[in-house]
Amino acid sequence: MRYEVSPEFSAKLSAVQGTADVLSGVATFLNAVAEAKSVSDLPAMKRMEVQLLEQGVFAARIGSVRIFYVTGRRDDQDYVLLLDIAVRAREGRSAGPTASARNPAHNPKLNPKFNSSINPKFNSSINPKLNSAINPKFNSSINPKFNSSINPKFNVTVNWRFNATINPKLNASLNPKFNASLNPRLNPGFAGPFVYDRDLTTCGFVVRGNEEVLLFFENNLAFKGLAVKTSTGYAVFDLSNEWVGYLISDKQGGYLRFDIDGEWTGLIV
Repeated sequence: MRYEVSPEFSAKLSAVQGTADVLSGVATFLNAVAEAKSVSDLPAMKRMEVQLLEQGVFAARIGSVRIFYVTGRRDDQDYVLLLDIAVRAREGRSAGPTASARNPAHNPKLNPKFNSSINPKFNSSINPKLNSAINPKFNSSINPKFNSSINPKFNVTVNWRFNATINPKLNASLNPKFNASLNPRLNPGFAGPFVYDRDLTTCGFVVRGNEEVLLFFENNLAFKGLAVKTSTGYAVFDLSNEWVGYLISDKQGGYLRFDIDGEWTGLIV
């Protein structure tokens, strides 16, 4: 049986650490594909554990490596298309300085209670109630009701239901349930960004869908919504593509969260 490799898989394989475990896992899977007479033989291979996920996507676990693939048939021959690869973080590995440095509860520079420059109560330039340029009620270019290019209901390229590349239910590389490197529970080195409320309680985290779209996940890994890039930050939408708020850059790498009425609800760092 033959295999094919998607561009996403090739890019991800180049990005992950080329440790002996990773290379061995990939080699084991490819050898199993070469030995199998049909796709139905793969789940029976003792060298790996195969699980059917959803939308016809399979996950093969070989040690610390998970390989996501779909199957097909062409020219009277079964084949496997490799979609994505994920590597489970080693237990006990330190999260390193990055994750801690980006936590506002531990870093006063990222905490609006101690850094007035990122507090909209003290810095009018990042307060939409005082700065009309960043307020969608006064700036139509950042208002999805008037700018269709940033509204998923009218622009299918930023609509997760129509664009499979930004749909974590179809693109396993963006789904923390299937990609361990994006799962804070399995990857202690995952540095976010994380979503916080005004009390700095963690509400979830962010995965970048592409250059224009951010995907939001809750702490339990449930997909919650998305954000579309604007000239001043991002417009935020729920899973029904309803506009529910927006993000304003804090000008130091993070964002302040506001609801559609301009009330400050939290931050993202």
